Amino acid sequence: MAYPWPLIGSITEFGLLEASRQKYPAFEQWGLVTLGRFIEHLDFLSIYQWLTGAFIRVSFLLFLSLEVLSIKKPLNKTILLIAYSVMLIVSNSFSFSDVILYYIIKTIVLPVTFWFFLAFSILLSIFVLIVKKGGPHPMFKKTKKQPSKQNSKIEKSEHLIIKSENDIKEIFHNSEDVFFQSNLYRDESPIKITLIGCDGLIDTELLNNLVFEGLSLFFEKHPRGALKIDDIKDSLHLPHLADVNTKEELFADIYSGKLLIYFEGYNYLVSTNIANRPQRTPEETTTEVTIKGPRDNS
Repeated sequence: MAYPWPLIGSITEFGLLEASRQKYPAFEQWGLVTLGRFIEHLDFLSIYQWLTGAFIRVSFLLFLSLEVLSIKKPLNKTILLIAYSVMLIVSNSFSFSDVILYYIIKTIVLPVTFWFFLAFSILLSIFVLIVKKGGPHPMFKKTKKQPSKQNSKIEKSEHLIIKSENDIKEIFHNSEDVFFQSNLYRDESPIKITLIGCDGLIDTELLNNLVFEGLSLFFEKHPRGALKIDDIKDSLHLPHLADVNTKEELFADIYSGKLLIYFEGYNYLVSTNIANRPQRTPEETTTEVTIKGPRDNS
């Protein structure tokens, strides 16, 4: 059996003394492999192992080199890959004997690698001690985000701009429960009044009696001339009459059962409270039969 780690596999299969004498442990391990009783000496598969291992290592090196440098342009990636490939081809074109290769690894590669990682570890340890002693570096400190002046204050609701009845219909175009009812008042310079409410939340009796009667009396007092918002507040006698200036107020009034009154041409929008919202008492309903067990009455 060929182990993925040639050194460990060779020590396991051949022993420490014999493994120390082998230059190519993988080649020797593949020589022990057999397929059944008649196929043996599969030494040539060691070449396949070396080629695939070299291919994976080189491919991984090229991939990491592009990722570390964070190169995004395809043209620059292609140029860098070509440069790396040329360097690998040129470096492999020089032939070294095994003796020279092992000498370079023993005298240059291994010592340089050891001292480099040792020095790097010492510097990293010193840096960690300095940071712990003097507190975190300013670049690593978490700065508390200061709220901006705009966010520190309560944001004002969006101001309501109404130029026609269609603007209000556009706001509630997805609300099927919101109704619009328009009527003309005054013979001289007539004014279109639009009532906006939510079905099921307003008192229809107050709408048909109080609101329409109040509008009729109001326009009897103001049969002609321009209207002012103060005239509406002083002469239109409806419960809790108030201006509607923002979209927040508009939605809140509609869905709380208030009736909106829009004066076409003057762009006045006021609300009156004629709400009759359905109420549910917390008592148990008489239509529901509750089956109680012997422990429920105790």
